[in-house]
Amino acid sequence: MLRMESVYVAAALHGASFSAAEGTIVSLYVEDDDAIEPIALTLSGQRRPDAGRVVVDGVDAASLDPSARGRAMALLPEDPRSLLIPRFTVMENMSLAYSYGQGHPLRSAPGRAESALFRAALGEMGMESTLDSRADELSVEHACLLSLRMALLALPKVLIAVEPRRALNSVRSRAYLRAVWRFTRIQPVTTVLITVGADAAKAFGDRCFRVSAGQIIMEPIVDGAASLL
Repeated sequence: MLRMESVYVAAALHGASFSAAEGTIVSLYVEDDDAIEPIALTLSGQRRPDAGRVVVDGVDAASLDPSARGRAMALLPEDPRSLLIPRFTVMENMSLAYSYGQGHPLRSAPGRAESALFRAALGEMGMESTLDSRADELSVEHACLLSLRMALLALPKVLIAVEPRRALNSVRSRAYLRAVWRFTRIQPVTTVLITVGADAAKAFGDRCFRVSAGQIIMEPIVDGAASLL
C-alpha cells in the first residue's frame, strides 16, 4: 500500500494526502506542469518532502537506502527513454532490469530461461523482432514501451508512471497509458499514474484525483476503462 501523508513540497503540494491500495491504479491529474516532476520524485522516494511523508508498506519511502528503494518503487519519468542504456541491446537492457529486480548481481547476458521470458514479454507488445536491436535504434514509441516492461520486470511494489509528454504526441501518449493500464492488470502492482489530461486520468484510474494549487481533490472516474483498450 502507498500513502501520502500531509505532504508539503514547495510550489507543488500543500499538505496533500491520498492512498493507493495494493494492486490498484490511482491517477493524478496535475494542473500545473511544473509540479509534475517534484510530485513524481516525492512519490517515488527520490525526493524528501519539506513536511509529511510518503509511506510504502509502513515504511517512509525517503528513508530507504537507494538499493532498497529501487527495488520497492519504480519511476517511469516523462521521457521513459532515459531509463535505457542506448548502446545496449533490448535483451541486455531487459537482463539488467530483471537481475536487479531479482536481487541478483547485475548482468547483461541472460540465461536461456531469461531469454525466453524476455521474448515472451516483447511478444506481448509486438516487439519480438527488436530483441537484438540496440536501444538507440528503437522508435520512440517502442523505447517507451520497453522502459515500461523493464520497470515491471524489476518486480516493484509500487510503480509511478508519468504521462510521457516529452517523448510522444498525444495519440501515442494515450496508447502508452493504455499499455500501463493493461500490463499492471496482468501483473498487479500498486500504480500511480500522473497525467496532464483530465480525460486520461479519469479513464485509467480506479480512483482519480486532481492536483490543483497544491491540493489533492477526488474526481469521478469514467466507468469501463477496458473499453479503451
